[in-house]
Amino acid sequence: MPTLLNEHVSYDGAAIAIVDSDGATSWIRLAERVNRWVHLLRAHGLDTGVPARPA
Repeated sequence: MPTLLNEHVSYDGAAIAIVDSDGATSWIRLAERVNRWVHLLRAHGLDTGVPARPA
């Protein structure tokens, strides 16, 4: 997960990061979602330095 996001979560994770029509999301919850996406993409072969190509 990006370093900047981790730093913000450590500093004030309970603060609101995003507000939309569905409600508010904290920095901690945003980081959890980002982490799930990172793991999913890596499980499918996408990683840092690997070009994304359509299947």
